[in-house]
Amino acid sequence: MRTVCGVVAALLVAGGCSRPSEGTKAPDTTAPPARVEVARPERRTVARTITLSANVEAFEQASVYAKLAGYVDRITVDIGDRVNEGEILATLEIPEMADQYAQAEQQLAQQRAELTKAEAESTLQKIVFTRSQGLRAKDAITEQDLDEARARATKAAAELQLARARARAGEARVGELHTLMQYATLRAPFAGVVTRRFVDRGALVQPSTSSNAPLLIVARTDTVRVFADVPEPDVPFISGGDGAVLNVAALRGRTFAGQITRFAGALDPSSRTMRTEVDLPNADATLRPGMYGTLTIAVETHPDALTVPEGAVRREKKRAIVYVVDRDHAAERIVKPGLTAEGRVEILEGIADRDRVITSGLVGLSEGAPVQVVEAPRTGATP
Repeated sequence: MRTVCGVVAALLVAGGCSRPSEGTKAPDTTAPPARVEVARPERRTVARTITLSANVEAFEQASVYAKLAGYVDRITVDIGDRVNEGEILATLEIPEMADQYAQAEQQLAQQRAELTKAEAESTLQKIVFTRSQGLRAKDAITEQDLDEARARATKAAAELQLARARARAGEARVGELHTLMQYATLRAPFAGVVTRRFVDRGALVQPSTSSNAPLLIVARTDTVRVFADVPEPDVPFISGGDGAVLNVAALRGRTFAGQITRFAGALDPSSRTMRTEVDLPNADATLRPGMYGTLTIAVETHPDALTVPEGAVRREKKRAIVYVVDRDHAAERIVKPGLTAEGRVEILEGIADRDRVITSGLVGLSEGAPVQVVEAPRTGATP
């Protein structure tokens, strides 16, 4: 028994010697708080966009053909020239038509003279017939004399109608030839620019057919059409007025914003795409028909969406997580993300506007970990 007590006493003495002195502290095993940056969620309009190949075309384009055969007497424009609506572009020389017009005018003058004569004759015969009726009533002339007067009046009236018909036909012929002669003057169908010229002065041109080349091509470019083909999966989201932005390869650094003006409403069976157009003002002629670029269309827009920086969302296989600061600790929030645009993610569920979302220092962060909020470095600040 004494031996056991002695061993216990020895152990107590040894333990008392191993205690640290009053001036030495025990090591702290608590990890330091993680340094993080935070930001409040922002309300923004976010949109899902698609980017498609696009072509720029003139708002209107017309091929100017000759309606009559003739020689180019004068051509007043060349490629690149700007023209006003109705401006003379070229004139044709058609000698045989000028002769036909002069002949038709002479015939019309003769027909009008014959009409005047017929009118006078008809008036005279009406008067004679009226007088004959009075004389017959007094038995001053025979019934045969009255019948002859009636016949002469009827004949004169018929000749008057024939003369009027001939005069109308002559006027129609002169009008027709006058209209045809107007076709010898080719005018601009609208204000625009001459993009192609195919003939020179003295060239023989034929009436327009499918095989003939036009004399000129005029394009209206103060407004241009931008064409893009929307693939079938995105067609249900296309509607008039949707925002669209054009980027042209030849005009680096410039963008052109507009809205969807029209779309086909049906898909091309060969490509399963729907033709979509955007009209863009082009008063300075910066956009030229034939240019190639890309058209970015906002196919789905959510206004007043709650958003956070894209880097603040940790995506896992079956869920998305955002960390917020809760009493100097990290709190895990399972969120339902929506659209992603311009570096921000729409959050449909899981956080509120007042939350302080952790945007940096997320590596190794977990639920309940202590955090220290630090101010984000200012852009361009000197270290």
